[in-house]
Amino acid sequence: ELGRMKALRFLAQGLASPARRNPQWFGLRRDGLSVRDRRLSSSTPMPIPKLKEVTDQEKNILIWEYAEKPDYSLGIDDVYQLYHRGPHGKDALVQSAMFVKKLLPAMLAKRVKDLQAMPVPFQQTGGSIFEICALYEQSFLHVLQAPDPTTFELQEEFTWLLSFIKNQHLATRQLISQAFQNIRCTGGGEWRDAHGNLLYVDDPGRTKVQEIIQRFYNGRVALRLLVDQHVHLRRDVLEITDWQPKSGDLQEYVWRKILDKEKQTPASPSTAASRERYWGIVHPKLGVMSVLEIAAADAQSAAAACVSEACGKYMVDEIEIKFRGDLGASFTYVPEHLYLIAADVLANALRATAERHGPTLSSGGSLPPVTVTISEGSNIFIRITDQGGGVAHAAETKVWKFSYTDSLRMDGITKSGASSTTSAALAAGRQGLPLCRVYARFWGGDVTLMNVENWGCSFLIRLPKKRSVGQMFQLGKGDHYQTVGGSLSNSTRHTYPGAAGDLPPLSVP
Repeated sequence: ELGRMKALRFLAQGLASPARRNPQWFGLRRDGLSVRDRRLSSSTPMPIPKLKEVTDQEKNILIWEYAEKPDYSLGIDDVYQLYHRGPHGKDALVQSAMFVKKLLPAMLAKRVKDLQAMPVPFQQTGGSIFEICALYEQSFLHVLQAPDPTTFELQEEFTWLLSFIKNQHLATRQLISQAFQNIRCTGGGEWRDAHGNLLYVDDPGRTKVQEIIQRFYNGRVALRLLVDQHVHLRRDVLEITDWQPKSGDLQEYVWRKILDKEKQTPASPSTAASRERYWGIVHPKLGVMSVLEIAAADAQSAAAACVSEACGKYMVDEIEIKFRGDLGASFTYVPEHLYLIAADVLANALRATAERHGPTLSSGGSLPPVTVTISEGSNIFIRITDQGGGVAHAAETKVWKFSYTDSLRMDGITKSGASSTTSAALAAGRQGLPLCRVYARFWGGDVTLMNVENWGCSFLIRLPKKRSVGQMFQLGKGDHYQTVGGSLSNSTRHTYPGAAGDLPPLSVP
């Protein structure tokens, strides 16, 4: 109790002290550069604030306190409305930064608790989970100790901090892959090492490890969404056009590809609406085919080595991907989320097709194509069909388990000729299909499997085309995709909830 009081006193002093408004308190050096100079000069980034020292006990109590805070509800339509309905200017950036500042500490603390809840055998797999946990703890303290971005200048400093944290976390998926590369889920609650030795057995009534992993990924999607939205909003408001995607940053990579495609498309009345100003990472009229073409090209590159090895000397051309259906379909969505789902499913389909038909390929022969069908209705439906042999009937439900694999498919792309950004996205250490479902369900969609054993698979991706006002989803909770009650009133829809004062309470049925 004494330690808890000390931690809370530290928190109160740190957040309330006027000294926190002074950048020198963070070790920020004033080198004569104006905010504009700092923004335009990539060679002179703002110094990262120095953390105020805290004991392990104080840190753990702070994390526990913030992890107990309620989740905040926000739907994709709400994100779009909040950021796309003006006015757009420096005041909007300050409000956005305040919104992020209020939500981020609790979301980071919850991810620390998720990682700490992993069983001991998982904590000892090369130290990767421990490393990820330490990274989230550091980010939590950075955000907590940062001054409230109540002015444009403080917003600029806070955005530099967010960019620094985001870049630090770009390697999280690879670290998770390393942590699980020698651990295999059998699909029935047993976890074994690379030699088949039993490591851990879940409670039969509750697959604890699977739930922890899913909860962590759900929260990580929400974190990335919140940070990316503000960073991209700042770029759009300040009209920064000379940016280039950083290695490993899939959000920026996909957006750059889409913008390049739109520049190459001749202007017409039908494309005029899609060329409006963008405010953040939610595309108001995202062309499904545009993203699928990017995903297909990257999936071809990522699977090239596996296809070549399976087909041997007779394989000349890559496996064809055929598109049909409503090729002009569009909807409001986050491009990165659609890309991740489509690229992973396509890469698995290509590799499975090559492994099944490649060994029997004769001179002059060809492999069956992978077919992608798009349908636009109340939802966007994308069906990806292959003739890769399917999976065993008994394993149909197991392929949705994190770290599950069989010898034929669903074990990730391990050999790749793709770029580092694409390879990192598709080589997720047997997390691919479950992660696709996490991204789809995050906004109320889903990914389902129709399996024909010894023939092939059809993956049906369903994404909500229009989300009515008031249907919202929790950020940071395990049941992300379950709707919760409540809605944003018209008076708050033009601003950011909690930008001034406490966040409104979450309404949970």
